[in-house]
Amino acid sequence: MTFAVAGGGFIIDHADRKVGSWTVATLSAGERLAIRPGHWGSWTYLAFAGNLATKTWLGSSSTHALSGFGGGRLTTGQTVTVSDAKVRDDRLGAIPCPVTARPRSELHVVLGPQDRFFSEEMISKFLSTPFRLTDAYDRMGVRLQGPPLTPNAPLDMPSEAIVRGSIQVAGDGVATILLADHQTTGGYPKIATVLDTDLDAFVQLRPRDMVAFKAVTPQLANEHSRMRAATAARYFAAIATARGTLEQRLMSDNLIDGVVDPTPDGDADINDVGKSANRVA
Repeated sequence: MTFAVAGGGFIIDHADRKVGSWTVATLSAGERLAIRPGHWGSWTYLAFAGNLATKTWLGSSSTHALSGFGGGRLTTGQTVTVSDAKVRDDRLGAIPCPVTARPRSELHVVLGPQDRFFSEEMISKFLSTPFRLTDAYDRMGVRLQGPPLTPNAPLDMPSEAIVRGSIQVAGDGVATILLADHQTTGGYPKIATVLDTDLDAFVQLRPRDMVAFKAVTPQLANEHSRMRAATAARYFAAIATARGTLEQRLMSDNLIDGVVDPTPDGDADINDVGKSANRVA
């Protein structure tokens, strides 16, 4: 069964051979596959050429970590069943790792929607001082260590909807970036919102890594989003084309290079040899 691994720079131990992530390979009966942290990144994906047999919730196998709804967490000793498993020889090999997948330590933010709760001094401190990611880090959010961002008004605002990327500041002045499993509403002020296009790279940072914030206008944020969408579309289009089977790839490559003096008297023309080599390949 063919599988793919992409995300952080993890180490893939497959059939006693170690390779980096961003790769496609085939797992055969009796082989062992292990995925371990590597030089960078805090998460990665393992995907199979087939369909995982899992429970679903609202039509999805995705798992909500806090409630357990969906396919569920992997557990030690669990058997994973994949139906309609396939071997995809036309996909084997490395996957190009885009720059946008790398950890991002400077995040673009749009100030607000409750920046009015913070003085100009607090806003300036937020945008000029780097923060450190703490160990309080999961799919719901990550707390930051840095200068306290003390609100300058009573925290009596009514709860309102929250989006992924909201930077929420509690009464103690500690900022938290809310992530994929964030709560639906909150009553603490949000000093800024991280652009969605920066978040996937941001969460490749590890606890104790540093992060800084750069404010942009809503108009510039929209432009950035459109540019990122166009770049992603080109990338997906490029990797959507199958490589072909091993035989097809060998037939398209020049397997002979640098052939000289192929006959005892050295009279053969090297250009003719190159043409013959291409035909043989």
